[in-house]
Amino acid sequence: MKTVVILCAPRSGSTMLARILHSLGVYMGRGLVRKHYLNNGGTFEDKDFEVLIRKILITSGSRLNWLQPLEYNRILSQGKKFSRRIKKLIGKRSAYYRIWGWKLPLTGRVIPLLHPYLPDPHYIILERNPESVARSFSEKIDSRNNVFPHIKAVLTNPAFWNVHFLYRKVSDILSGRCDYKDQTAVKQKIRAYYNVLQRFAADKKSITMSYEDMLAAPGAAVNRIIAFLSIDQHKVDKQSLLGIIDADKKHF
Repeated sequence: MKTVVILCAPRSGSTMLARILHSLGVYMGRGLVRKHYLNNGGTFEDKDFEVLIRKILITSGSRLNWLQPLEYNRILSQGKKFSRRIKKLIGKRSAYYRIWGWKLPLTGRVIPLLHPYLPDPHYIILERNPESVARSFSEKIDSRNNVFPHIKAVLTNPAFWNVHFLYRKVSDILSGRCDYKDQTAVKQKIRAYYNVLQRFAADKKSITMSYEDMLAAPGAAVNRIIAFLSIDQHKVDKQSLLGIIDADKKHF
């Protein structure tokens, strides 16, 4: 039994990594290929874990924004309230899949709470040049052209179905308020976020992947993932995996 968790920031190439894991036989959850205005091929984010993680954050009073300061003490205080639900979801996955995992950028905000429940957790920290992440936010998420698609994505996603949060989120979108306008501040917060993830994973089974390195040397990246997860190479179609790593995505 093995759990594979991707720890990352948004706009870092995590969908590409999740697709690779999915192709390697890692069960990555439900509703992976739902169309999204930022990614027509789907975000490869597990609906069940998305709902759980967002509810933990909302209940704790934390903002659903990975750029905000991490409040692990506040998150850990939700342990008793969510223990049963966490055990049920993880138990359900473990009962049916020998190796499974998920990808969601908000995971890093709650992972200390989830970690004790995970069977043999393996963490893949995915990093991307902070300047590229900040630029991608500015061009995609902060674009006025994406206002209504953004609102639609929020209203149609059960993970957002909390009246107070919906009101605040939609109001922020319509008014143009955004945490991503100050590019220098965004880059600093991205670096700080990566540092927190590295400290968390320092004494655990983990590897750090670079999005840029994956594009530059896809074969080496695939081999490293296979070795880390102890997957039988003879059962892997490496050519199909290499096809997932599309160099054109370096512009996204």
